[in-house]
Amino acid sequence: MGIAERREREREQRRQEILDAAEQVFFSQGLHSATMDQVAECAELSKGTLYLYFRNKEDLLSGVCLRGLTRLKELFEKAVSGTQSGLDQVKAIGQTYFRFAADYPDYFSLMIYTVTLLDQVEELPHLEQCREMGTTLHGITASAIDTGKADGSFSTRHSSREIAVLLWGMTTGVIQIAHQGREKNRKRFDVDPDTLTETYFDLIVAVLS
Repeated sequence: MGIAERREREREQRRQEILDAAEQVFFSQGLHSATMDQVAECAELSKGTLYLYFRNKEDLLSGVCLRGLTRLKELFEKAVSGTQSGLDQVKAIGQTYFRFAADYPDYFSLMIYTVTLLDQVEELPHLEQCREMGTTLHGITASAIDTGKADGSFSTRHSSREIAVLLWGMTTGVIQIAHQGREKNRKRFDVDPDTLTETYFDLIVAVLS
């Protein structure tokens, strides 16, 4: 192994260690309250060293978010690999997204927060990677819709990409109602969160089929 390769490996290892510390701080202190000083202290690094790897707090938040998006991509790919029809693939993707929000609530909340950063801050390396990963995730759903059009399980003629984006937006909203503040929303809307989820999937299938 050459010197340059070893240095790059060491740099990547240090970057991952910073992200480990950032996850711990962001998820325990809250996205708004956490500071770069706290992350540097948790990572046992100087603040100056921290800025060699991440430009600012938003860049670091995006780096952690990218981890969550990458995990979601892996789960989406696994979900569609075990199904045949486009309809089953889309349902599997939706169910996987619901499980992800339940299993990784901190990642889910960070993903929602990062969406607001896309139009509010300057271009940042890790934020751009999050944008690209989001496009990839929409592409997985769009591909499943294309499969459904080809096999006849979907009759819609609308753009698969547009439908994928709409499904992401609607599903994210339903997750926030059904999973976050579960009991509060049960009283507020007088609905069973579990039944709400089932009804949502039934409506999506009815519209696309």
